[in-house]
Amino acid sequence: MNSSAGQDNAQQGSGSFSFKNFFAGHKDSPFAALHTTRIGEELALLLREYLKQQTVDPFKALFRWVLLGLVGALLIVSGLAMLALAGLRALQVETGSTFTGNLSWLPYLISAGGLIIVMLVAFIAMSKQPSGLSKSQRDAQKQANNLGVSHTSEAE
Repeated sequence: MNSSAGQDNAQQGSGSFSFKNFFAGHKDSPFAALHTTRIGEELALLLREYLKQQTVDPFKALFRWVLLGLVGALLIVSGLAMLALAGLRALQVETGSTFTGNLSWLPYLISAGGLIIVMLVAFIAMSKQPSGLSKSQRDAQKQANNLGVSHTSEAE
């Protein structure tokens, strides 16, 4: 037994080259830190973190953004409904006998018209496209459009 252990030590000490010891994580190998099982573990960890970064985190952010948007929309709609009802009630009570008899439907029309105006203002605000240009760039673009010249900014 001593002779085989001595031969192994002699082979290692004599400088004999072995691919097995060189790549397999032998303590004297320059690739000892890159042992196959360690590479697999690090690769699995890297892939897991990458997939989490590229899939789970964006979905969490998207879900949070959608959830907050829906809560905001619900609050705006309920606030507008209460405002419309308050306006209707004010028109019915505070105007005295103006909207009585044949004109009792008019406060409802006025309240609905107010909601339609709010809806149109919101639609116009949502449909506007931000230009992303500074005021001087927008002015230069308007002048170029008035002259019929296609203008592209150097910043693009």
